[in-house]
Amino acid sequence: MEQLTLPLGIVLTTALLVLSIWIVRLRQTVTLLRKGNEELLDLYRTTVKTQQLTYQDSQLHQYEQYQLILASQDTIGEKNARIAELTASLGAAKRLHSN
Repeated sequence: MEQLTLPLGIVLTTALLVLSIWIVRLRQTVTLLRKGNEELLDLYRTTVKTQQLTYQDSQLHQYEQYQLILASQDTIGEKNARIAELTASLGAAKRLHSN
């Protein structure tokens, strides 16, 4: 049986070619991964910004509702005071009328 031997130059050239192809593919993979990482980072930033805006809107809405409640309480207090005044006036008028 005859052994086939290749010259060392051909073996090394083939190995370098295979390694070069492998390196090119790795670089392409790294480029795709970096692009994906940038897209994920952009998505994360957008999500955080949206969450912050939603929180700020919620806080503003809560503050507005609180202000409305305070205004309503003031109005109710004023109405109660006016009712007390009218009740007192009515009582005084009844006493004057009955005398």
